Amino acid sequence: MPHDVGSNEAAMARADTFDDDAPWRVRVRDADGEILGAGMIVARDQVLTCAHVLGSGDPAKAVQVEVVRRPGLPPVTGRVPTGWCIPPLADERGDLALLALDRSVPDECVARLRRLPPRHERLPARAFGFPSNMPHGVWADLRVAGRSGPGDEWVQLDPLPGSDPDPWIAETWSI
Repeated sequence: MPHDVGSNEAAMARADTFDDDAPWRVRVRDADGEILGAGMIVARDQVLTCAHVLGSGDPAKAVQVEVVRRPGLPPVTGRVPTGWCIPPLADERGDLALLALDRSVPDECVARLRRLPPRHERLPARAFGFPSNMPHGVWADLRVAGRSGPGDEWVQLDPLPGSDPDPWIAETWSI
């Protein structure tokens, strides 16, 4: 399925600036308006999220995607095309889904890809999510601890040294 990543000029402009409001953040809702989780815009017509966000039902079922930092944009319908979902496996690997949007979002909403240094442990990191009772989402300030999980598919993030873990981050909160 083709995707629209926008113009090269727009991509280069994004690469030269850092937009702290992270316009790529999305809120994923079901047909009833219930918040399912978060995701990030990786192309003008694609959103990356966790497969568990979509639940155990049909991953091709339509969801509504809201661009968090662009409240003027109407929600976009997204679906997972066949083969674009890796459900959580018994050994906890996988858990990825790529949503195809029914219309493109503006260039400035697409996440800027960055190359991490080969050794990125101890680098600061930020995560954004939608824990229970926080429909607008929250940020957490963390640091990269290193690779972890089955097959080294995860990146372990720990609270910054000297800080208490944020009370809204639970063991089951994925980022």
